[in-house]
Amino acid sequence: MKAINLFCLTALLLLLISVSCNSPEENVVSKINADINTPGAMFMSDFHIGEVYGGVTRILPNNDTLKLGYISTVVGNDTIYYRKEINKIVHSLDSITHFSGTKIPFIVLLGDIFDMAVHNETDALNLSHLFFTKVKFESNYSETSRSFISFFDNIIYLPGNHDHHVWKMLQEEYYISQHLTEYGYALKLPQQSPAVLNLDNNEILVQDSIIFPDKRKNFISSVLSDNLLDVFVAYPNLYIEYGEVDKDNSKPGVCVTHGHFFEPGWNKSSLNFDSKIKHMDDAKYFSELEKNNSPLTEFSDFAVAQTFDTMAQGISDLQFGYSDYEPIYEKLSALYPQLFPIKMEKSHKTKDFDEITLNEYSQLADTFLVRTKSQMKSYNIDFKELIYGHTHVPCFNLNYDKGFSLKIYNTGGWVNINEVSRPNPMFLYGDGNIVSVLPLNN
Repeated sequence: MKAINLFCLTALLLLLISVSCNSPEENVVSKINADINTPGAMFMSDFHIGEVYGGVTRILPNNDTLKLGYISTVVGNDTIYYRKEINKIVHSLDSITHFSGTKIPFIVLLGDIFDMAVHNETDALNLSHLFFTKVKFESNYSETSRSFISFFDNIIYLPGNHDHHVWKMLQEEYYISQHLTEYGYALKLPQQSPAVLNLDNNEILVQDSIIFPDKRKNFISSVLSDNLLDVFVAYPNLYIEYGEVDKDNSKPGVCVTHGHFFEPGWNKSSLNFDSKIKHMDDAKYFSELEKNNSPLTEFSDFAVAQTFDTMAQGISDLQFGYSDYEPIYEKLSALYPQLFPIKMEKSHKTKDFDEITLNEYSQLADTFLVRTKSQMKSYNIDFKELIYGHTHVPCFNLNYDKGFSLKIYNTGGWVNINEVSRPNPMFLYGDGNIVSVLPLNN
C-alpha cells in the first residue's frame, strides 16, 4: 500500500529537472538490431505479484480477463493471470536471443516484484515461482516453449518497499542463522549491500563478500529460477559501469535503485529523529538510512498484510476506490496515524499536489543522488544515468541538472495499467545506450 501518492514522484522529477524528452518513436527500440546486438541487461520493476490488478495475480475481481488486459494460464492445478504486455516482452526476448545465439547476460529486477505489502508472503513467493519458472511461452523460431527467466544468464535483484521483507530475510539468513550454525556467533546486519556490474566483461562484485558467497544460490534463486541461475542481491543501489576509462580513471555508469528512499513515506524515522545521518560518510549514510527506516517499512509494508487476508486485500482495494474496507482502514489510522493517514490517498490521482511535500521530496532525492554520486566515484564510476521504479509512471531520458547532470529513466509499473501507470522495461547496451522494450505511446 502506498500511503503517499504513487504519482507524486513524477511531479517531483518535474520539479527537479528540466524536461527534455525524446519522441516516442526515438525512445522505442531505436537501437535494437537483434541479429547484431544483444543487450547487456534488461530492467523491470513493480510487478507486484499477488496484488489484485498486479502484473501477475491469482484472483481477479471478475473473470473478464480480456477487458482487464490479462491472459489466463493453467500451471498444474493452478490458474494464474498475467498482463498481456508480457507477451510483447517475450516476443522481443525471443527474437534477440534467437538471432544473436546468446542469452541476455542479466535481468535486473529493481523492486516490488513480490507483493508482501498487500498479499501474504507465502502465496506471493509461490505465485512468483509459478510465473518465472513454470509458465511456458511459445517461440516464433522453435517448437520448444520456454519460461520467462530462460532468456537470461543471471539475475540481479534489488528489493523495494513492497518486498522489503525479502531483504530482511536474506540478511538474517546469512548474518545470523547461518553464521550462528557454522561459527557459533552472529554478525551485525550490514543494512546495505551495493554491487558493481562491469558491462564490458559481465562481472559483478557484491561489495559485502559474506552475503551470497560462492555461486550465490539462495532461496530467491529457487523462487525465480528453480536454482538454475545465480541471483546477485544489491541494496539499495546497483552501479553499472560501461564504456572507456576517462582521464580521471573513471568509467561512465548507471545507478539502479528502486526509488522508495526518494519519498517521505519511507523516510519517516530519519526525517523525524536522526539529524546525525546527514553528517555521516557515504557507507554509513546508506546503512543508517536503511536501519532507521526499516522497522516502519516492515510494519506498514509487510506485517499488517500478514495479519489476515481480509486486511491485506482491503487495503489494496481501497487504493482503487472500493469503500467496503474503510472501517478497517479508519481503525488503522487511529492506531498508527503516521503510517496510515486518516485521508486515504487513492492511486492514480494526478493533480492537487502539495507544494510543501514536493519540496520535501526534492530535498530527499537531491541528498540521495549526491550521496550516490559520491559512492560511485569511490568505485571510479562517473554517475551519468539513473534508472528507478516505485512510482509506476514511466519516464525516459529526462534531464536532471542540480549541481551535476543526469539522464533519468523510470521503469513504470504493472498495477492497474492505464494512460498514466504503465510498464516501461528497458534494455541497456554495452555502449550505455538505453532502449525501451515496449512503445511508450501504447
